[in-house]
Amino acid sequence: MFTFNIKLTGNKLIECREITNRIYLPFVKSIMNGDSVIISNFLDKIIEYAVIDKSQIKKLNCIDKFLILLDLRSISINNNITFNNGVLFSNLSIEIDQIGTYILESIPSITKQYIIDDLIKLEINIPTNLSYEFTDISNTIQSIQIGSDLIQMNSVTNKMRENILNFIPAKLFNQVLKFVDITTKSMEHIHIIKGNEKLGINRVEFNVFNNTLFEFIRAIYNEDLLNLYKMQYILMSKLNFDNDTYLNLTPNESHIHLNFYNEELKKQQDEYDKNNNSPSK
Repeated sequence: MFTFNIKLTGNKLIECREITNRIYLPFVKSIMNGDSVIISNFLDKIIEYAVIDKSQIKKLNCIDKFLILLDLRSISINNNITFNNGVLFSNLSIEIDQIGTYILESIPSITKQYIIDDLIKLEINIPTNLSYEFTDISNTIQSIQIGSDLIQMNSVTNKMRENILNFIPAKLFNQVLKFVDITTKSMEHIHIIKGNEKLGINRVEFNVFNNTLFEFIRAIYNEDLLNLYKMQYILMSKLNFDNDTYLNLTPNESHIHLNFYNEELKKQQDEYDKNNNSPSK
């Protein structure tokens, strides 16, 4: 099993393994389905699969998860993406690993804060979830302590989370909003994709308090499912890969084998054309 380290916020390093067709194919299906909740749940599954030390997962914020998914896309699938008017552009290529490097170099140092009012103590920080259903302000609250009772927000149900938030006094909630505003402004200079008006490329902002990171990950993992099935058919029918062998390959490895096969076909065709087009002696 090939593993590699990914650099995260706060100079953290996390060891990950590549994702294979076994997990990639159903993920592409979920993207085609278009259900954001299902897609966000699948992203969590991908991170859980890839991260070697599972105890580190609960310590990840949404920027860390974004960086992990960028590197997994770069190493397991392809390091290049193309854009046109914010979506696809056949002549413009951007390297994914450069995006991650730029973000790490640009991100300001942000530490958790505590807001205290009488018997209530809130811990707030960068949101932990990329998940579509948690893009509201509650994603910023990591824990709440009421008297001696400590509640970790990532361990409660959506309904319980809603009830807890309704319990928080307005003046505490206003301080949470202030933290969101200050943090957002501290990242205004950062972009995921730098815009280019001449090429029709829209700037993609970097914002941890909306769906920007989630939507960008969804876009770069989206692929034509039919092409994936065609590749699977060729590798299994022409190169005699069995199903398990194919599913245990990374998408990148699958493309490499397919390219070898296509190159061989081209050589055979060129040889055939050469022999049949040569003048008779």
